[in-house]
Amino acid sequence: MLKLIGEAKSLQWATAWATDSKVLDSALNSKKLSMFVLGTHQYFTEPSVLDRCLENPHVRVMQPKGPMFHPKLYVFDLGKRVEVFLGSSNLTNGGLFTNIECGVFLNAEWNNPSIQTFTKHVESLWSKGEKLDADFIASYKANHRRMRDAKEKLGEFVPIKKPQKSARSANDIDPQSMTWKTFVKLVKADTDGFDMRLKVLLQARQIFARGLPFSDLDEIEQKCLAGILKPPKRLGVDWGYFGQMSPYGSYSAIIQNHSKLISKALAQIPLQGRIKRRHYEAYLAAFKMIPGASKTWTGMGTRLLSMKRPDYFVCIDNANRRGLCSYFGSASTTTNLDNYWERIIMPMMLTPWWLAEVPDDDGEQEIWMGRAAMLDAIYYDPIQR
Repeated sequence: MLKLIGEAKSLQWATAWATDSKVLDSALNSKKLSMFVLGTHQYFTEPSVLDRCLENPHVRVMQPKGPMFHPKLYVFDLGKRVEVFLGSSNLTNGGLFTNIECGVFLNAEWNNPSIQTFTKHVESLWSKGEKLDADFIASYKANHRRMRDAKEKLGEFVPIKKPQKSARSANDIDPQSMTWKTFVKLVKADTDGFDMRLKVLLQARQIFARGLPFSDLDEIEQKCLAGILKPPKRLGVDWGYFGQMSPYGSYSAIIQNHSKLISKALAQIPLQGRIKRRHYEAYLAAFKMIPGASKTWTGMGTRLLSMKRPDYFVCIDNANRRGLCSYFGSASTTTNLDNYWERIIMPMMLTPWWLAEVPDDDGEQEIWMGRAAMLDAIYYDPIQR
């Protein structure tokens, strides 16, 4: 295509999507585009391409509404002859250089009926396109940002493993078969601890809602959140739920001496909104700055996460490790902070119970706000403590 751009007298193109590329650079710089019809459905076209085309009178867009605009048709006027490239390739780096695509080049004289079919089709699309203006670009950019997060979620294939049988709770239920109704039933089956678990999560939310860094909390609150309070009960709340870390004596010294490093780690996790992989990776990198910390500090690392964002994170400790990891089809002995996101969080975010909308029932809303952490209620096994 680069060679044809150099040889052509004019270019008439229609493409569903475009991104910045050498081919686009060459076409725009050549000033040979007499008709360029650009699609914007599904927001794959980069906003920067629209910015570059704003002052070009030969560019028209198909707005992202109505039937999907999906052609990939490139006409090169070579004088007495015409070359047409058509196939599956959009005007993107992927479509032109990295994807597995299929296309064909056709070369014939201008009066060839088949060639004229293609040139007339570009003209027809051009007549239906709309002039590109700043207002449309501003709206497109806003919607493009809105869609970007959704595309990030879809960008990585997440394998769903079959649960491994264990002695604890719902491991005969496939993760993709556990509905919200079933999840609530199993959580409430923990009759001895259900109400107390909700109290812990409520108190934790109230502490974090004050907006103070972990290091600025008083010592008691730090120990409550970290699960190292001895005895674990304070003001009617048993902080031993969701991973009691007090048996690990060294954790008390870590909280006392390195609270600022813990603050730095927790600051990487937003208090509201969607949690992305990059947030977790930033948390993990900061957490590992604690002297002696490693990927095997799964209990402490996930306990802190589950207190700040119990809708996304569940603490893994000895008491729930076997049942929880088995539910997600992972080996309990090798699950650690380095693979926690891939093995636990990513498949969890595909389950029907986690994807359920906020329920109307007030009691279920409390569960929903801490639904990831509440997996502990299902898979906690006191024998494994």
